[in-house]
Amino acid sequence: MIVNCETCNKDFNKDLNSIKKSKHNFCSIDCKHAWQQSNKVEFKCDVCNKEFYVPKSKSHGKNHYCSKECQKIGYKGDVVYNYNGVICKCDNCGIEYEKDRCMYIQNKNNFCSKECYFKYKKDNAKGASLTVLLRVTPKALQWKKDILKRDDYTCQKCGEDQYIQIHHIKHFSKLVKELNIKTLEEGEKCEALWDLDNGISLCVECHAGEHGDLFYLFKDKLDKKINKEDNNE
Repeated sequence: MIVNCETCNKDFNKDLNSIKKSKHNFCSIDCKHAWQQSNKVEFKCDVCNKEFYVPKSKSHGKNHYCSKECQKIGYKGDVVYNYNGVICKCDNCGIEYEKDRCMYIQNKNNFCSKECYFKYKKDNAKGASLTVLLRVTPKALQWKKDILKRDDYTCQKCGEDQYIQIHHIKHFSKLVKELNIKTLEEGEKCEALWDLDNGISLCVECHAGEHGDLFYLFKDKLDKKINKEDNNE
C-alpha cells in the first residue's frame, strides 16, 4: 500500500500489517528520528526536578526520569513507586535478587550478574553443539548489543521499539559451517562471524516472519507464564 512519509512527504510502499501496527509512517529510520526530534515534550524529572525533553511518542508513561540513575531511585520507591519487580533466585549461585517483572517473564533463566550467566551456560553446555555454545559467548553478547545500539533499539521493518530481538540475516549455523569453525576459540577470533552487517534488529512478529514461523501472540506467552507463577505461589 502506498503511504506518505510524515517527515519528507515522500510516497513509499508499506505492507498492510506494518500500517496496522504503527500510528505513523516514515520512509526511513532517518525520517523517523527527524520526526521524533521535532515532536518532543517537556517534562520534569520525578526525582531531581530537572527539566528535560522526550519524544512525544514516548511521553505516555506515568513517571518520567531524566537519567538511569534517577530511574533506579524511582524504581526502588525512594520518591515514587512505579516498579513492578519480583524477587527471584539466581539459577547459578542461588542468591535472591529483585528483577523487573517483564524481564522475568521473558527470560527462561534468572542470573544476578553476567559472571553467573556465563558460568551457568558453560556448566550446562554438556552435549551442546558448537553453534549453541558460540551463541552464549561474551563475543556474541557484545555483537547483539552493538546491533541494538546501531539500530536504535527499533525494529528495522515496522518501527516497533519493544521486545526487540536480533536476527541473523545469514543463518548462524550455516555461517559457522562455511567458515569451517571447529572450536570456541576459533569462533570468537573469527571477525567474519561477528560481522554487524549480518545482524538486524526485529520485533517478535517480524522475527517470526523471517523464519517462516506462524505468528504467535507474545502477550499469550506472557500471560501463560504469569498464570503459572501465580499458581505456584
